[in-house]
Amino acid sequence: MHEHHGDHVTTSDVPCGGDCGCGIGKRNRFFRGKHMNAEAFALDQGYLIGRRRLVNRAVLGWGVVYGFPISGPRDKEPLGARDVGGGLGIDPGGREVHLVGPVTITPANTFLATGGRPRPADRIAPGRYLLSIHYAERRVQDAKVGDDCGCGEPEKQFVCETAVFSLEKVEECPCAQEDCPPCRCPEKPSKCCEHGGRGCACLCEWAVEGPDDCPPDLCEWNGLWIDPSGGIPLACVLVALEGEQKDDRARRCDPIRFTVEDDCGPRRIVKSNELLYDLLRGCDLTRIAWISWGKWHRREARIEWEEFARMFKGGPHWRVQDAVETEFVFRFTGPVVADSFARRDAVAITVIAIDQSTGWELVRRVPIARLDTRPNGDPTKLPAGTTDQVRVYIAGDWAHDELEPGRSWLSDREFAVEVELRGDLVRDCREHAVDANTDPHQRDGAPSGNGTAGGTFFSTFRVAPKPGAAAAS
Repeated sequence: MHEHHGDHVTTSDVPCGGDCGCGIGKRNRFFRGKHMNAEAFALDQGYLIGRRRLVNRAVLGWGVVYGFPISGPRDKEPLGARDVGGGLGIDPGGREVHLVGPVTITPANTFLATGGRPRPADRIAPGRYLLSIHYAERRVQDAKVGDDCGCGEPEKQFVCETAVFSLEKVEECPCAQEDCPPCRCPEKPSKCCEHGGRGCACLCEWAVEGPDDCPPDLCEWNGLWIDPSGGIPLACVLVALEGEQKDDRARRCDPIRFTVEDDCGPRRIVKSNELLYDLLRGCDLTRIAWISWGKWHRREARIEWEEFARMFKGGPHWRVQDAVETEFVFRFTGPVVADSFARRDAVAITVIAIDQSTGWELVRRVPIARLDTRPNGDPTKLPAGTTDQVRVYIAGDWAHDELEPGRSWLSDREFAVEVELRGDLVRDCREHAVDANTDPHQRDGAPSGNGTAGGTFFSTFRVAPKPGAAAAS
């Protein structure tokens, strides 16, 4: 909005512009001989900035566009000074919050948000706080303004856009991701919805309400102009009375010391086109990175029996083993929850043979004794309770009956082997289902995925018959 000081105008905040008779659409119309004063120039600036901010909040949304990392190791220094790195955000009023370089959180650039006027943060009580970043303006560089008596107060020539922080005490850390908006059944469905427009009724309902036409004006705090209610949440932090955090410790430039509790959950993210495209193609999903039998995956030529038998270790005395280690191994692009494989139903190996008299495909499931989740690399580099690979162990009795020399169900006929991993049952460290969908373009079977969580990885190959008793002897 515009502030009038005698015969001059400054613009502390320009989300709206215009007047009561014109709403928010008043701007200058230029013609030859038109005289422009400070109010007219401020009106045009207010119109242009206000329209840009309207597009920001109505089309782009508000939140963190990128950046604003919070420094400080979580384990070595749980309570300490913190810096917020550079970044870009859009506040609820559509104002761009651009921070260049790291800034230390201090009482000089941080206020306590209480729902009213900002309060000083130099004597902050212990507790849980929501840390937010705010758009701020600072007026700089004096310019002498004359008046009739020659004693006019100097004006500021420029507005410097910067940022400040707020700490708001909260009982629980809020979540930035809101529930899906409700969608009622339309009283009279559109004909468009009958022809593939499945979500049009919901879209129309969701688009009824828009952002506020006029966000709150900026108010003065600590030599800056800010919107106390227009913060962009960055993190939940814990403040404690330790060391310099005591009541008698604070000077304005001393850092506010706290522990970062959660710098992701409360952080609202602006979904840019690039981010949405990456989400659409599943860049956030964990996939199968490698399978040990990749050279056999969907190969036309059959695998020789001896090569197949070498996939099973510990022979020929398999019967004394409850579980026989195999070389059937899946590795993943990221950590997965090890307990996903506790029930063994996440992986299946099936053998299919052809009945010689009828041509029926005879299907039998290989008994899996357990799924070993020992990581491939250094386990200390993985989150607790996760792994980056799983190895199949099969029952010792099955290995004895089918793999030791002599006739068995696998003798005298070629057979097919199908190996499956059910991605819907395997969770990664972010609790997303693994994108295990088989990619037909991957000749060695990996990486898996089609951009959607879950699905089944399916690999098949053909094996030559097991030699009979005579050949084996």
